[in-house]
Amino acid sequence: MSPVPFRFEFVTMPGRGGKGYGVIVLYHVIDPALPFDNNLISLLSATERDSAARFQFAIDRRAYILSHLVMRYGFTLMDVPFDAVLAKTDLGRPFVERSSLVFSLSRTREVVACAFSVETNLGLDVETSENFGDLALLTPVMMTRDERKRLQELPDAQQKQSVLGTWTRKEALLKAIGCGLSVAPDTFATGWSNDHVTGLPGEWHFVERRLSPNVHCALALPRRIESPSVEFQPIYLSR
Repeated sequence: MSPVPFRFEFVTMPGRGGKGYGVIVLYHVIDPALPFDNNLISLLSATERDSAARFQFAIDRRAYILSHLVMRYGFTLMDVPFDAVLAKTDLGRPFVERSSLVFSLSRTREVVACAFSVETNLGLDVETSENFGDLALLTPVMMTRDERKRLQELPDAQQKQSVLGTWTRKEALLKAIGCGLSVAPDTFATGWSNDHVTGLPGEWHFVERRLSPNVHCALALPRRIESPSVEFQPIYLSR
């Protein structure tokens, strides 16, 4: 196993170092007041460095770099080398060749997160409430007719959070299926409970958390008689 060239420290330590759980979700809350070491980009692969360089704004580049460091640190907890080479499916889902590890990465400007498992398929999404301003423009392209009707029945104060939760669940589910946004979000429903999906194959379960005051997280998992245990672990970066 390749050494980890920096440390992500656990705020609360997992009982078995990340192994033994069905799913572990590592997340890092970005503090914009702290100085950022741009040399951290050197720890990423050439492809990742090229992707990071394309971001126009430094805040987005920081989130990208940190998200990939979280991902690669998680690899080491799951007995995968830090510098493992990634491949992609035809639809763009990344994976580690010759490994049973399944992972899903997501980021906002405030929080970066990655879910890992060797036991089950999964999809993860994190979204910030600040991206959900004009609901009249958003809901026709991301919600089914029944979902929009149900939304209108809610008090105005609850609608924004409901849209945030719906979008986050849908993104997580599309990642779990491995098709991304090649399937239009307004063609299937995730309902208002955590395990009611219509319009897509399979049966699914959602685990949802607030990772910060403004950031909502949804983890999509295949629904089974015995759901895998899920461990959320906040971590912070140190050198």
